[in-house]
Amino acid sequence: MDPNIIRSIIFFVFGVVLILFPRRIFKFQAYLIRKVHAKYDAETDRNHNVFFGVILIVVSMILLVIVLT
Repeated sequence: MDPNIIRSIIFFVFGVVLILFPRRIFKFQAYLIRKVHAKYDAETDRNHNVFFGVILIVVSMILLVIVLT
């Protein structure tokens, strides 16, 4: 099995999760930032998760097209 197929599936799943569950992802990010004691304002990047999810889905489609051709 081609490793790019596996990568494509992983990117697609992560992209869909980022789009469907943005609140849970944000809560998890805020939790990790508090645990690490990092000085980072996660509120400014709240909407970036959806855009990143779309980018991951596009990358997964590109990988899938490369594998299938």
